[in-house]
Amino acid sequence: MHHTETRRPMKLLIRDVLRARHGRRDFLEHPSVAEIHRRLPDDLLEWFERVVIIERDPLTILCGPIDKSDWGYFEIWRYMRDRDYPDFDPDPDNGSDGDLDPENAALPYSPR
Repeated sequence: MHHTETRRPMKLLIRDVLRARHGRRDFLEHPSVAEIHRRLPDDLLEWFERVVIIERDPLTILCGPIDKSDWGYFEIWRYMRDRDYPDFDPDPDNGSDGDLDPENAALPYSPR
């Protein structure tokens, strides 16, 4: 039987991390934390490390993007980062023409 490695969907990785919070071992030891961290784009690394690893708040990464790809999660996490941790926003204009106020901007989708 030939085994092919499959890439687990981000939704399942997040679910595993949240379930591991109630386990016997520290949730940070769960391999899904490392896998999420490995997939993150550079602009989300510092935010993820602060929120999930330092502040130990994995519930922050729980969201429900319409686009269930990694990119869909990254976009919502960027919005959450910019809203809740503006000191981590590498581009305060969020790539817009400068007229968008991230604090009052409407999301094209709603996080859960």
